[in-house]
Amino acid sequence: MTTLNVRVWSDIVCPWATLALDTLHAVAEQNDCSLDIEHRSFPLELFNEEGTSKPLLDVEMAGIAGLRTRLGWQPWASPDSTFPVTSLPALAAVRATAARSGNRAADELDTALRRAFFAESRCISLTSVILDVAAGLEHVDEKALAEDIAAGRGMQEVSTTGSRLPSSMSPAAPSSKPPARPWPTPASRPNGATTMTPASSACRPTTTPGPTSS
Repeated sequence: MTTLNVRVWSDIVCPWATLALDTLHAVAEQNDCSLDIEHRSFPLELFNEEGTSKPLLDVEMAGIAGLRTRLGWQPWASPDSTFPVTSLPALAAVRATAARSGNRAADELDTALRRAFFAESRCISLTSVILDVAAGLEHVDEKALAEDIAAGRGMQEVSTTGSRLPSSMSPAAPSSKPPARPWPTPASRPNGATTMTPASSACRPTTTPGPTSS
């Protein structure tokens, strides 16, 4: 079986990146291809210097839900007061999981957290929710993750993402009315690796070299 190594820079609360990841998983399965996804953080709230807009997400989610009904996305069904004010804890949890258990476990947690947010209206800002999501996953050690979160592992990397981005990646300037960009862009690399970078309404697509595929 062919293994495709992919590095993805995204935010868990970006609906377009989440749609692209779902497409990537589906196409890989259809072509009997194994994925090794390295999830890297692109926290929109840090680049835009403001939280993710619920009204904007409501519009984007409605459009995607109509295109990909199997995702089971729905408008935010919990009280508005429980809408996540930050995605940094969830992003840090994914990075901590990757460091401890590898990319497969990190991708499993990333996928589950996106489902919890977009389909189940759960506040993924909360440690209790993150750990509850992790508890049902095959390759994620919930107790180890709890220790990592308590120790702050992964958070420093997420919080300093701007200084860690490859020079070829240029995030959008902060804006209260960011231009809409409809799709995360996969960039095929000469060495066979692929990098996917965000193209949501709050960031623009760029490319960066990915790891060598096996």
